[in-house]
Amino acid sequence: MAQAPIRINILQGLRTYAALPVVLFHTGFTLSGVNKIGVFGVHMFFLLSGYIMAHICATDRHAFVRRRLIRIIPSYWTLTLALFCVAAWFPHLLNATRAVPSELIKSLLFIPFQKSNGLFQPILFVGWTVNYEMYFYMLLGLALLIAPRRPLLVGSLFILAIAGVCSFFTSTSAIATFYANPVVLEFIFGLLAYNCVASFPERARTQGKYLWIGIVATSLVLLPLVEAFNLFPSLPLVLRYGPLSFLLICGSCLLAIGGNDLRAGVIVLIGDASYTLYLVHPYIEMALDRIVARRLPWLHITTVFGCLFAVAVAVVASIIIFLRVEKPMLRYLTKKLCGRDRVPRPVHHEAPQITTQAVTTTATAPPALAGIQNLT
Repeated sequence: MAQAPIRINILQGLRTYAALPVVLFHTGFTLSGVNKIGVFGVHMFFLLSGYIMAHICATDRHAFVRRRLIRIIPSYWTLTLALFCVAAWFPHLLNATRAVPSELIKSLLFIPFQKSNGLFQPILFVGWTVNYEMYFYMLLGLALLIAPRRPLLVGSLFILAIAGVCSFFTSTSAIATFYANPVVLEFIFGLLAYNCVASFPERARTQGKYLWIGIVATSLVLLPLVEAFNLFPSLPLVLRYGPLSFLLICGSCLLAIGGNDLRAGVIVLIGDASYTLYLVHPYIEMALDRIVARRLPWLHITTVFGCLFAVAVAVVASIIIFLRVEKPMLRYLTKKLCGRDRVPRPVHHEAPQITTQAVTTTATAPPALAGIQNLT
């Protein structure tokens, strides 16, 4: 078998591709006759998360839950507590975010609840997608304990069963409504994408270069077009963005495994910092708009220049936070808490041996996709 890459940079590139439209979306900037784009990026992140979790289960299942908690909790809790303090001391700066202790506890414990605006959002409003991520991690971790040889199948069945049961209680329970949302299917699509890539014969992986390029290019173009021009409006959002994201991830990973990966660079670096970018960008944009643009109207985020400036500032700030704070912290915590647990054990000999640092990110995606439309 051909030697697989140690790290798939193209996955980080896909994170950048998914994250930047979300950042742009929250500026509120629009062009005449074109819808705002960004929702498709949230859906892509769910599939990427499923793909990466499947890879971890196949190659390094030791300390699975601990590694996920280390990756998610420190940054999320820090920003949640900081925002709670802002809501307590400067409530006029925020909209639906309030300094309510019960909401703080639910936010820190990843328990979904409805805010005063009727949306399922924790204090850190973009964290509603993190609630789903933690839900996926816990179910997959449980599946690893119960059925270590079939964790992906069992984890998928858990998700489907819980969604089915919750669907009977959506009129009476906020939590049931949250977990019955069809968006949970996208995590399963991500698991399937990994199995699809793993099942391809080696020759198909290495010799189908131009086919994979065609699939990737087509998906890259169609995803934003579907949202920008509201194509296929009768389809559920999961079906509008899920299949194209599935093809994009599969084609990209097959290209990388076949020796056509992205080179490390700015695009990959933004992908590395995408979790930080996702968590902090709305508040950077809000600060620029409500503080800086008050004195400099040309920097209002709904203007062309102000929008581009806000996106650039958010990206640069996120990279700095990632490199100076988040990355060293993750390295330290992983060494202290999981340093002796890493013993890779591939489950299937035919699975692509991709040890990707992409597993150190998370993403971003919606129920209430309306949740993406509100800054606080």
